[in-house]
Amino acid sequence: MAIDALSVMRTNTESEVNLPSTDTTYVSTTEELKDINDAYQKVAYMFDWPTLLKRGATIIVANVNKYGLPSDFRKFRYLKVLDVEKDFVEFDKFSYSRGTYSVDMDFTFSTRQMWIADLPTTASVAYSLTNNESAGNAVVIELDTVSGLGVGDEIFINGTTPEFTTVSSTDSSATTITARLVVATGASKILYKVSEVISYQYYRTVTLLSGASDTTVLPDATDSIIPVYAAFLYFERKKQHDRAKAKLEKFKDMIDTAFSGSDKLTTGEATGFSIG
Repeated sequence: MAIDALSVMRTNTESEVNLPSTDTTYVSTTEELKDINDAYQKVAYMFDWPTLLKRGATIIVANVNKYGLPSDFRKFRYLKVLDVEKDFVEFDKFSYSRGTYSVDMDFTFSTRQMWIADLPTTASVAYSLTNNESAGNAVVIELDTVSGLGVGDEIFINGTTPEFTTVSSTDSSATTITARLVVATGASKILYKVSEVISYQYYRTVTLLSGASDTTVLPDATDSIIPVYAAFLYFERKKQHDRAKAKLEKFKDMIDTAFSGSDKLTTGEATGFSIG
């Protein structure tokens, strides 16, 4: 993850544009902050960085095929309904495409929407936790019922901190399952089989930097790239096109190198998320 705080990025941006710290027309101004944040978004959305990858699930309601998207959603990596992967289609083709999904990013609504072409007719089965559970490698989880759960089932706990895990054993007489938990969870939280929900991975949006100690959620290799693109924006605005072009070429070389060293197969998703 990133190391340089916003205060360091400000200093590095000022170095890239060759301005002294005493130049108050740009240094520590909102204009400088905007350039840095615009550069941050440019770097974040130019490639699919593994640190922006999240996993989540949405609980199915019978005969409903329209669901809200996570608030930080940018685009899906994959989406599965009842453990079957669906293909993405543009919204204008959605109504006559089977085995597909589409995304409605109309900002008229408070949340963006995803649409599933094949209407799910059965709601996700809910299993309620009846006790607080601590994190651990072999946690005995007390449930209201274990009917339908088996060894090897991947499950999703829709708690305060949602978590995906796998059932390692079941005990019908004690109404418990055993599974590994990374985080503690509590009574009344709900557990679902992943094969009975809408599950997905998606790339999230980024939150703009504001505080001096803020850092990005990108790999630390991008720390030195953001000030370069911020400098490009500065020179382009000043109509110093030769200097802007030089910064842009430098940016392209740096970001290509940084992303080529980013291995999404070993880095994995950043965290989990759920709605519904």
